[in-house]
Amino acid sequence: MKTNIKTIAFGFLGMFLFASLAQADVVTQYSFENNLEDTAPSGVSFDNLSAAAMVGPLSTVYVPGVMGIGGQAVQIGSAPGDATVLSVGDSNDLDLAPSFTVEAFVLRTIEHGAEWDRFATKWFDGSNNWHWAFRGPPNKSQDLFMNGAQQINQGAVSADVGLDQWYHVAMTGDPANGLRLWQDGVVVGTSAYVAPVNGTDSFRIGNFNAVNQAPLQFHGYVDEFMIHDVSQDAAYMIGRTALIDIPEPSSVLLAAMAAMGFGLTGLRRRRRAG
Repeated sequence: MKTNIKTIAFGFLGMFLFASLAQADVVTQYSFENNLEDTAPSGVSFDNLSAAAMVGPLSTVYVPGVMGIGGQAVQIGSAPGDATVLSVGDSNDLDLAPSFTVEAFVLRTIEHGAEWDRFATKWFDGSNNWHWAFRGPPNKSQDLFMNGAQQINQGAVSADVGLDQWYHVAMTGDPANGLRLWQDGVVVGTSAYVAPVNGTDSFRIGNFNAVNQAPLQFHGYVDEFMIHDVSQDAAYMIGRTALIDIPEPSSVLLAAMAAMGFGLTGLRRRRRAG
């Protein structure tokens, strides 16, 4: 009986960790629970995404049935039917605040020899607001462009975001700490602070929908993509990374939670693809 009590207690801890997402500084949030809706507790607009496929009719596989960190994730790629890009038009919530955090859980499935796999951007209107990408081999690390210029180039480091494994990645900016890239709770790239310049382009997860851009396409799963109007610290990043290692709930825990009207499909250990 003691083991079951511990299991239930740990399950509740997991629930509270996910509940902690509902904080006032989150202005955009995509949890990808059978939808592409912006469910942020703050912000000035609901910036719901729409999906487009580069090759063939859009498959429904991109939303339901892909297990993520907190329930379901979204699938991005350029195979026939894949959602090549998720996009939404310009809004104040998507133009980064002077102090900001952009974060997500990612699981990459394909890498290219190209310079970048475009992950998330607000970039292509000429104002070049921001561009967040993963580099191709031999390094598979993150790169950050801001206001038309590359600010953090990780090509010479070994903090790789590898394949078939979940990672928590983030970029932050504030005058005191500059621009920083994070991987699993650790700073892996820094540069001097550059205040984001507002742009008018759409926000995109994945590459913009052009056939000749396939070599720059992100392939993989994305979960819990969020934009904050504050710069989060190491303690926050470590806490987020810990969500990757929440174990599978036991049948006892699931039964207990179901009896109380809760579901725990999100408390899954998905460190590696299965």
